[in-house]
Amino acid sequence: MHDSRHISTPTRQIHQVLTLLLLTALGGSAAVSCTKDVPGHSSTSPVIDFTSTTVTKTLVQDISDIHEFNIWGCAYGNTSTPSTAVFDQVRVTSGGTDNSWTYNGIRYWKAGMTYDFFGLYPTAAGASLNLETREFTITGYNALSISDPDGTQSDLLLASATGLTYDPATQPDGPGAVQLTFTHLLVKISIAVRTEGLGEGTVSLTDLQLLGPEPVGTYTSDGGWSEIPDQGNDIIKEYSPVQPDGTDLTDKGETFIDDLLLIPTEHPSAYQVRISYTENGTSPGKDITVAIPAIPFWKPGESYLYTLTIKGDYIGFDRPLADDWDDADGGIIIVD
Repeated sequence: MHDSRHISTPTRQIHQVLTLLLLTALGGSAAVSCTKDVPGHSSTSPVIDFTSTTVTKTLVQDISDIHEFNIWGCAYGNTSTPSTAVFDQVRVTSGGTDNSWTYNGIRYWKAGMTYDFFGLYPTAAGASLNLETREFTITGYNALSISDPDGTQSDLLLASATGLTYDPATQPDGPGAVQLTFTHLLVKISIAVRTEGLGEGTVSLTDLQLLGPEPVGTYTSDGGWSEIPDQGNDIIKEYSPVQPDGTDLTDKGETFIDDLLLIPTEHPSAYQVRISYTENGTSPGKDITVAIPAIPFWKPGESYLYTLTIKGDYIGFDRPLADDWDDADGGIIIVD
């Protein structure tokens, strides 16, 4: 069992930008759909509304890929007092191609209060906002349990905007636009296989598996990821060739497990790669299991490409270099 560790979120912001527009109730807005007023808030106060811009460098390629997300928000008089909920897992839905977003129950800014907001995609992810500590928590998230409508693994995106205030004397039209910049919370793993220096010999891949603990963790806005210890060695992802004799490998290499999203960890070596292959069509084939290198740690929002190189009697495991959702490779580790 490996220890529970905190993995900090990188400072770089990779994801899409969503903008909270604060509009006057008198002026109205085509971008918001409201069913009722919130008691205790004046209808002449600025209204919280949503619009959006484009997305770059992510599995979510464009704002049209996100049709809805959940929003949490709280308001407080000072940092030592408990907060009042403004949004509590409220569904925000895209209105179409005009970048409009709708939600039920109109909300207004209140003078003299400070506001914190948290947006989370996908909406199936469970989370909560502690009104006393104002810490946002995603509890027990399983990276393999939630899929997009097309059946692909879902990205996990979080945005926050905290410490926002409204002063009518200096902001007669409201505080203005509040940006929620969504960032990756997961890591992206890819596994490739290639040969080296085998001449006329043929190596055929018959099976490739990534083995390891169930990718489950809890994320907090203050502490980052805490892994949930798991001694399991499950098949996380598997590639099985369609051809009965396997897939022939080349020196150029090919990626067989691509863009797999997992929980960040300081224990990547808890995961292993099992490879089965034949040489020159001979039987029986070889079956080898190699642990993922312990370094580098898997950090949120980064991509890692692991390349197994079959060369003679050993397999070389290329050590990856982390990048922002871009593949990179580095030094070699020899496995007898």
